[in-house]
Amino acid sequence: MLIGLLLAAEIAGLLKTTAIAGWDDDFSGSTAVLCQNGKKVAVMTDEQDWGDFHLFFYEHGIFVPESFVSTSKGTAKLLVADPSKVERADYLLIAIPSESQSSSPHLFYKLGMMATAAATVAEDEDSFHSQMIDSLWKQVQANLNTGES
Repeated sequence: MLIGLLLAAEIAGLLKTTAIAGWDDDFSGSTAVLCQNGKKVAVMTDEQDWGDFHLFFYEHGIFVPESFVSTSKGTAKLLVADPSKVERADYLLIAIPSESQSSSPHLFYKLGMMATAAATVAEDEDSFHSQMIDSLWKQVQANLNTGES
């Protein structure tokens, strides 16, 4: 989540364009953050309305056909239901610094997220989600301001 959001903010800022960071997490559902010229301008989640979530991409000129990224033996493959609908697909390999890598099972990460959510004072799920996005955005801004991205 953080790396995708940082990448979208930095690309949008450097290229003076629009970029969307999107992710799906079985803990908080699907989320998309729209960045323009390096600034966060909109957030959409499928928790509000699944149809509106997909419409969000179309409204901002990003058509995402039915697709899935598969990895096998270290090789990523873009699997698309109708390849003729793909105009361009970019593959970026982002190196994760060794101090940020985890050798722990994914389950521990999820349990950590659940513990954080339980400790967060939020009125409801929407409030918690907003706090999560705000926290991620603060980390993005800190990275961009220090030039460590």
